Amino acid sequence: MTLSNLNGNAANEAVSTPAAAAQEPPALKQTSYGIYRQLALLDRRVHAGKRVRPLTDWSLARETNAVFASVVEFYDIAREYPIAFVVVGRNDKNQPIVTPVAMLGLKDGQNVYIDAAGQWSAQYIPAFLRRYPFSLVQTVDNQMGLGVDEAWEGFNDTDGELLINDAGEMTPFMQRVLSFLDNFEQDVQRTRFFCDKLVELNLLRAGEIGGQLANGETVKAQGFFLIDEQKLRELPDATVLELFRNGMLGLINAHLVSVGQVPQLARRVLPTPAAQ
Repeated sequence: MTLSNLNGNAANEAVSTPAAAAQEPPALKQTSYGIYRQLALLDRRVHAGKRVRPLTDWSLARETNAVFASVVEFYDIAREYPIAFVVVGRNDKNQPIVTPVAMLGLKDGQNVYIDAAGQWSAQYIPAFLRRYPFSLVQTVDNQMGLGVDEAWEGFNDTDGELLINDAGEMTPFMQRVLSFLDNFEQDVQRTRFFCDKLVELNLLRAGEIGGQLANGETVKAQGFFLIDEQKLRELPDATVLELFRNGMLGLINAHLVSVGQVPQLARRVLPTPAAQ
Protein backbone atom coordinates (compact mmCIF):
# COMPACT_ATOMS: atom_id res chain seq x y z
CA MET A 1 0.00 0.00 0.00
CA THR A 2 1.12 3.57 -0.46
CA LEU A 3 1.25 6.08 2.34
CA SER A 4 -1.34 8.29 0.69
CA ASN A 5 -3.85 5.43 0.77
CA LEU A 6 -3.85 5.45 4.56
CA ASN A 7 -6.69 7.93 4.50
CA GLY A 8 -8.88 5.36 2.78
CA ASN A 9 -8.98 1.57 2.95
CA ALA A 10 -5.49 1.45 4.34
CA ALA A 11 -6.72 3.24 7.43
CA ASN A 12 -8.83 0.21 8.22
CA GLU A 13 -5.87 -2.08 7.59
CA ALA A 14 -3.76 0.08 9.89
CA VAL A 15 -5.98 -0.81 12.83
CA SER A 16 -6.69 -4.31 11.50
CA THR A 17 -9.95 -5.38 9.87
CA PRO A 18 -12.98 -6.92 11.65
CA ALA A 19 -12.37 -10.22 9.86
CA ALA A 20 -8.93 -10.33 11.44
CA ALA A 21 -10.15 -9.36 14.92
CA ALA A 22 -9.40 -12.78 16.37
CA GLN A 23 -5.90 -12.82 14.94
CA GLU A 24 -2.74 -11.37 16.39
CA PRO A 25 -1.74 -7.98 14.90
CA PRO A 26 1.05 -8.22 12.31
CA ALA A 27 4.57 -8.12 13.71
CA LEU A 28 6.52 -4.92 13.27
CA LYS A 29 10.01 -4.63 11.82
CA GLN A 30 10.98 -2.24 14.59
CA THR A 31 9.30 -1.86 17.99
CA SER A 32 11.59 0.76 19.51
CA TYR A 33 13.69 3.68 18.29
CA GLY A 34 14.54 7.05 19.75
CA ILE A 35 11.85 8.11 22.21
CA TYR A 36 9.57 5.22 21.18
CA ARG A 37 10.02 2.34 23.62
CA GLN A 38 7.25 -0.16 22.80
CA LEU A 39 5.63 0.43 19.42
CA ALA A 40 2.60 -1.67 18.57
CA LEU A 41 0.23 -1.63 15.62
CA LEU A 42 -2.99 0.09 16.62
CA ASP A 43 -5.60 -2.67 16.79
CA ARG A 44 -9.37 -2.17 17.13
CA ARG A 45 -9.67 -5.20 19.42
CA VAL A 46 -6.55 -4.91 21.56
CA HIS A 47 -6.82 -1.13 21.99
CA ALA A 48 -10.58 -0.76 22.36
CA GLY A 49 -11.27 1.92 24.97
CA LYS A 50 -7.71 3.24 24.99
CA ARG A 51 -7.09 6.97 25.29
CA VAL A 52 -4.14 9.37 25.09
CA ARG A 53 -3.54 12.43 27.23
CA PRO A 54 -2.07 15.61 25.72
CA LEU A 55 1.71 15.51 25.79
CA THR A 56 2.86 18.31 28.10
CA ASP A 57 5.90 16.76 29.77
CA TRP A 58 8.76 16.41 27.28
CA SER A 59 11.13 14.70 29.69
CA LEU A 60 11.05 11.63 27.44
CA ALA A 61 13.12 13.60 24.89
CA ARG A 62 15.59 14.99 27.44
CA GLU A 63 18.45 12.87 26.02
CA THR A 64 17.65 13.57 22.36
CA ASN A 65 20.13 16.10 20.99
CA ALA A 66 18.95 16.09 17.33
CA VAL A 67 15.78 15.15 15.46
CA PHE A 68 14.73 14.87 11.82
CA ALA A 69 13.76 18.19 10.23
CA SER A 70 11.57 18.17 7.12
CA VAL A 71 12.04 20.83 4.45
CA VAL A 72 8.50 22.07 5.15
CA GLU A 73 9.72 23.08 8.62
CA PHE A 74 13.01 24.68 7.66
CA TYR A 75 11.84 28.28 8.04
CA ASP A 76 10.23 27.66 11.44
CA ILE A 77 13.17 25.62 12.71
CA ALA A 78 15.78 28.09 11.46
CA ARG A 79 14.34 30.78 13.73
CA GLU A 80 15.29 28.83 16.86
CA TYR A 81 17.55 25.85 16.07
CA PRO A 82 20.59 25.13 13.91
CA ILE A 83 19.89 22.79 10.99
CA ALA A 84 22.63 20.35 10.03
CA PHE A 85 22.85 17.19 7.92
CA VAL A 86 23.84 13.65 8.88
CA VAL A 87 24.71 10.62 6.77
CA VAL A 88 22.23 7.79 7.34
CA GLY A 89 23.38 5.28 4.72
CA ARG A 90 24.47 4.69 1.14
CA ASN A 91 22.41 4.31 -2.02
CA ASP A 92 22.89 1.72 -4.77
CA LYS A 93 25.49 4.01 -6.37
CA ASN A 94 27.42 4.09 -3.10
CA GLN A 95 26.58 7.76 -2.68
CA PRO A 96 25.82 9.04 0.82
CA ILE A 97 22.18 9.34 1.87
CA VAL A 98 21.84 12.40 4.05
CA THR A 99 19.02 13.79 6.12
CA PRO A 100 18.58 17.16 7.85
CA VAL A 101 18.26 17.44 11.62
CA ALA A 102 17.29 20.15 14.04
CA MET A 103 20.04 20.35 16.63
CA LEU A 104 18.72 20.32 20.20
CA GLY A 105 22.08 20.13 21.95
CA LEU A 106 25.83 20.03 21.43
CA LYS A 107 26.53 17.17 23.81
CA ASP A 108 25.45 13.55 23.50
CA GLY A 109 22.36 12.82 25.55
CA GLN A 110 21.56 16.46 26.28
CA ASN A 111 18.51 18.32 24.94
CA VAL A 112 18.91 21.92 26.08
CA TYR A 113 15.35 22.94 25.18
CA ILE A 114 13.67 20.98 27.99
CA ASP A 115 13.64 22.61 31.41
CA ALA A 116 13.67 20.96 34.83
CA ALA A 117 9.87 20.64 34.80
CA GLY A 118 9.86 18.90 31.41
CA GLN A 119 8.53 21.95 29.55
CA TRP A 120 9.75 22.79 26.05
CA SER A 121 11.47 26.17 26.23
CA ALA A 122 11.29 27.13 22.54
CA GLN A 123 8.22 28.16 20.57
CA TYR A 124 8.44 25.61 17.76
CA ILE A 125 8.58 21.86 18.38
CA PRO A 126 9.69 19.77 15.36
CA ALA A 127 6.99 17.58 13.81
CA PHE A 128 9.11 14.48 14.38
CA LEU A 129 8.43 14.90 18.09
CA ARG A 130 4.88 16.21 17.79
CA ARG A 131 3.85 12.86 16.27
CA TYR A 132 4.41 11.13 19.59
CA PRO A 133 3.09 8.68 20.80
CA PHE A 134 2.00 7.78 17.25
CA SER A 135 4.05 6.87 14.19
CA LEU A 136 3.57 5.15 10.87
CA VAL A 137 5.25 1.76 11.16
CA GLN A 138 6.28 -1.02 8.82
CA THR A 139 5.27 -4.62 9.38
CA VAL A 140 7.47 -7.62 8.62
CA ASP A 141 5.48 -8.16 5.41
CA ASN A 142 6.31 -4.57 4.30
CA GLN A 143 2.87 -3.09 4.92
CA MET A 144 2.42 0.33 6.53
CA GLY A 145 0.29 0.74 9.61
CA LEU A 146 -0.49 3.14 12.42
CA GLY A 147 1.63 2.50 15.51
CA VAL A 148 1.40 3.73 19.08
CA ASP A 149 3.93 3.63 21.91
CA GLU A 150 2.23 1.44 24.50
CA ALA A 151 4.95 2.20 27.06
CA TRP A 152 4.02 5.89 27.37
CA GLU A 153 2.18 6.66 30.60
CA GLY A 154 -0.20 8.97 28.72
CA PHE A 155 -1.53 5.95 26.82
CA ASN A 156 -4.26 4.82 29.23
CA ASP A 157 -7.82 3.65 29.82
CA THR A 158 -9.43 6.68 31.48
CA ASP A 159 -8.06 10.12 30.50
CA GLY A 160 -7.68 11.98 27.24
CA GLU A 161 -8.82 11.43 23.67
CA LEU A 162 -10.51 8.14 22.76
CA LEU A 163 -8.76 6.31 19.91
CA ILE A 164 -11.36 3.76 18.75
CA ASN A 165 -15.12 4.13 19.17
CA ASP A 166 -17.69 1.49 20.17
CA ALA A 167 -18.18 0.51 16.53
CA GLY A 168 -14.49 -0.37 16.25
CA GLU A 169 -13.69 2.62 14.03
CA MET A 170 -11.09 5.33 14.50
CA THR A 171 -12.45 8.43 16.20
CA PRO A 172 -12.26 11.88 14.58
CA PHE A 173 -9.22 12.52 16.79
CA MET A 174 -7.44 9.50 15.33
CA GLN A 175 -8.44 10.50 11.81
CA ARG A 176 -6.68 13.83 12.42
CA VAL A 177 -3.63 12.00 13.79
CA LEU A 178 -3.54 9.77 10.71
CA SER A 179 -3.80 12.79 8.42
CA PHE A 180 -0.92 14.45 10.27
CA LEU A 181 1.22 11.32 9.95
CA ASP A 182 0.37 10.93 6.28
CA ASN A 183 1.39 14.54 5.61
CA PHE A 184 4.56 14.01 7.63
CA GLU A 185 5.55 11.00 5.49
CA GLN A 186 4.93 13.01 2.33
CA ASP A 187 7.20 15.71 3.76
CA VAL A 188 9.84 13.03 4.38
CA GLN A 189 9.76 12.17 0.68
CA ARG A 190 10.14 15.86 -0.29
CA THR A 191 13.05 16.13 2.10
CA ARG A 192 14.78 13.10 0.58
CA PHE A 193 14.47 14.66 -2.88
CA PHE A 194 16.05 17.89 -1.61
CA CYS A 195 18.90 16.05 0.11
CA ASP A 196 19.57 13.92 -2.96
CA LYS A 197 19.95 17.14 -4.95
CA LEU A 198 22.48 18.48 -2.45
CA VAL A 199 24.52 15.28 -2.82
CA GLU A 200 24.21 15.37 -6.61
CA LEU A 201 25.56 18.94 -6.67
CA ASN A 202 28.27 18.08 -4.12
CA LEU A 203 27.23 20.99 -1.90
CA LEU A 204 27.87 19.41 1.50
CA ARG A 205 31.02 19.54 3.59
CA ALA A 206 31.89 17.90 6.88
CA GLY A 207 32.11 20.33 9.74
CA GLU A 208 32.15 20.74 13.50
CA ILE A 209 29.36 22.65 15.18
CA GLY A 210 30.31 24.20 18.46
CA GLY A 211 30.58 27.20 20.65
CA GLN A 212 31.74 28.56 23.96
CA LEU A 213 29.70 28.11 27.11
CA ALA A 214 29.13 30.82 29.69
CA ASN A 215 31.90 29.37 31.86
CA GLY A 216 34.41 29.50 29.00
CA GLU A 217 34.23 25.79 28.20
CA THR A 218 34.38 24.98 24.49
CA VAL A 219 32.05 22.30 23.21
CA LYS A 220 31.93 20.77 19.72
CA ALA A 221 29.48 18.40 18.04
CA GLN A 222 31.00 16.23 15.33
CA GLY A 223 29.64 14.00 12.56
CA PHE A 224 27.51 16.70 10.96
CA PHE A 225 27.54 18.21 7.47
CA LEU A 226 26.83 21.76 6.35
CA ILE A 227 26.22 23.36 2.98
CA ASP A 228 29.45 24.71 1.55
CA GLU A 229 28.88 28.35 0.60
CA GLN A 230 31.94 28.43 -1.65
CA LYS A 231 30.65 25.49 -3.70
CA LEU A 232 27.24 27.15 -3.81
CA ARG A 233 28.76 30.31 -5.29
CA GLU A 234 30.58 28.23 -7.91
CA LEU A 235 27.42 26.65 -9.31
CA PRO A 236 26.52 27.50 -12.91
CA ASP A 237 23.93 30.24 -13.28
CA ALA A 238 21.47 27.82 -14.86
CA THR A 239 21.68 25.52 -11.83
CA VAL A 240 21.18 28.42 -9.40
CA LEU A 241 18.15 29.54 -11.40
CA GLU A 242 16.74 26.02 -11.25
CA LEU A 243 17.25 25.90 -7.47
CA PHE A 244 15.55 29.27 -7.14
CA ARG A 245 12.52 28.28 -9.19
CA ASN A 246 11.98 24.93 -7.47
CA GLY A 247 12.27 26.49 -4.00
CA MET A 248 15.47 24.72 -3.01
CA LEU A 249 17.56 27.89 -2.91
CA GLY A 250 15.26 29.25 -0.21
CA LEU A 251 15.74 26.03 1.80
CA ILE A 252 19.51 26.32 1.39
CA ASN A 253 19.40 29.90 2.66
CA ALA A 254 17.24 28.84 5.62
CA HIS A 255 19.89 26.28 6.55
CA LEU A 256 22.67 28.85 6.27
CA VAL A 257 20.73 31.32 8.42
CA SER A 258 20.02 28.61 10.99
CA VAL A 259 23.73 28.11 11.62
CA GLY A 260 23.59 31.51 13.28
CA GLN A 261 21.58 29.86 16.09
CA VAL A 262 24.65 27.91 17.25
CA PRO A 263 25.81 30.56 19.77
CA GLN A 264 22.34 30.64 21.30
CA LEU A 265 22.37 26.84 21.47
CA ALA A 266 25.78 26.90 23.16
CA ARG A 267 24.53 29.35 25.80
CA ARG A 268 21.91 26.81 26.81
CA VAL A 269 24.33 23.88 27.11
CA LEU A 270 25.06 22.74 30.65
CA PRO A 271 28.77 22.85 31.53
CA THR A 272 30.63 19.63 32.17
CA PRO A 273 30.58 18.87 35.93
CA ALA A 274 33.90 19.48 37.63
CA ALA A 275 35.85 16.35 38.50
CA GLN A 276 35.55 15.31 42.14
